[in-house]
Amino acid sequence: MTRAAILAEALRLSADERAKLASELIANIDAEGVEDPTVVEQAWADELEARIARADAKPHEGIDWTDLRDELKAK
Repeated sequence: MTRAAILAEALRLSADERAKLASELIANIDAEGVEDPTVVEQAWADELEARIARADAKPHEGIDWTDLRDELKAK
């Protein structure tokens, strides 16, 4: 299976499932180490840019920080 095919499958997961998968992948990378740390840094930079672009494209879909904080404190 190609990386693109794996990514396409992963993107079909719910946001919670994608977050768990990402966490597991990162933990695996941390455990094994990487030959070139700049690869990981670039991947994080790319992810941040993608998230910023999504937030900028649909600013009304975000959650206000104070509302989120209050919700988390209530749990």
